[in-house]
Amino acid sequence: MEMGKVSKLEDGFQVIFERKMKHPVQEVWDAITNAEMLKYWFTDIQIDFKPGGKITIWFRDAERTPSYGEVVRIDAPYLFEYTWEGELATWEIFPETDNSCILKLTYNRLSPEFAVNAPAGFHSLLDRLENTLDGERTIYPFGTEESIPEHEKLKNNYVKIVLRNYPELERFQPIIIEKLLNAPIQKVWAAITDKEQMKKWYFNLDAFVAEPGFEFSFPGARFDR
Repeated sequence: MEMGKVSKLEDGFQVIFERKMKHPVQEVWDAITNAEMLKYWFTDIQIDFKPGGKITIWFRDAERTPSYGEVVRIDAPYLFEYTWEGELATWEIFPETDNSCILKLTYNRLSPEFAVNAPAGFHSLLDRLENTLDGERTIYPFGTEESIPEHEKLKNNYVKIVLRNYPELERFQPIIIEKLLNAPIQKVWAAITDKEQMKKWYFNLDAFVAEPGFEFSFPGARFDR
């Protein structure tokens, strides 16, 4: 598995990927710039394809959340560069033979938090790009990869590499605690969702309902869903 290389620059973290693509330059160029191809390996995208043109990228979550970017440079069919929510993506294609090329993705301006988790996401995207070029036409759940076991394994591999080189980023990792409880599932569920039981070990909440969209607060913190 060819891993991306993560490094720290003055304006944030950077990850670089290089893949040998067994496809002509023009096919690869079309796959990374044509919205009709991007929808397969990436997500739904609208591009005003010119320098300064606006880009809208939709996540495939329940809300179909949009995010935004802007085209920076185009040198068809070898260079496509754009910003994405303040970050910078540079795609470069280097010809090898009539039917192969090197694709290089340089992604800059990653925040410390995203430097830990984002590389696995781009790695998965490049795997999907290769599959699409090979003829696969699968619509992927962009933005919901956390539920895919293969992606979780890939992310863990990147986390180990990044934290080994930049241990200061450890603070951006979630705290996960697992504990074996000698109690049935329903009893545990009631303890963490029933406000009368919660006040015995957590907070005394005036109102609480364990259902999506319910908003609650207590002294010192606030949770909105």
